[in-house]
Amino acid sequence: MSASQLSALCALLPALATDIAAGVIADLLAAIPRLPAGHDPATRELTLVRRLAELHPRDLEEAMLAVQFIAASCVATLCAEAAAGLDPVSKEASRLRRDVALQQRVQATLHRALERARARPMLADVESGEVRPTVMPAATATVRRTAAAAQAAEEKAEAAKPWPPDDVFDGHPDLKALNDRWYSLPRWEDMTMEERRQTWGYKPESANAADGARQPAR
Repeated sequence: MSASQLSALCALLPALATDIAAGVIADLLAAIPRLPAGHDPATRELTLVRRLAELHPRDLEEAMLAVQFIAASCVATLCAEAAAGLDPVSKEASRLRRDVALQQRVQATLHRALERARARPMLADVESGEVRPTVMPAATATVRRTAAAAQAAEEKAEAAKPWPPDDVFDGHPDLKALNDRWYSLPRWEDMTMEERRQTWGYKPESANAADGARQPAR
């Protein structure tokens, strides 16, 4: 790659110093030996750096996370392409599909790390007005916390209400009668054994045996 080409690629990463951008581009090109199908090999460098630029890295930390994210994405695609050309039930195809799943988990981890890095305040950029601060304003954060607390309190109060509501069976007389009978029954824990037998139709095993229908113990 000529110096003029490298300079043009570095211009796609305006937030990074030229020397840092050049190093990041070199790491990106080394991490991805070839592109998946459908990409022009002649513009490989431009394609990869454009993908990096779309992630808008603001410093070296974000740039390196973005490089790893793109590398994992390309490796997952290459593994999927290789598996598609094999017998679907072969061991090699299964291994490649596992590699795809692994790279997808790596991508998810790197994406979360990149989001955490972006949440950091960039004081110099904020003061210059070149980049909008990514940290939520204190007033907005307070409003959201208040709304979340109010919603949680409402859900807790709703959950504390007795169920079913008093009017849920009003349009169903038969169900209402069954519901009223259910709530009129004494608590199981407060009933004597004889009351349990009369209420629930329970018979001791001796009675069942006498009827010739002894049930196995549960």
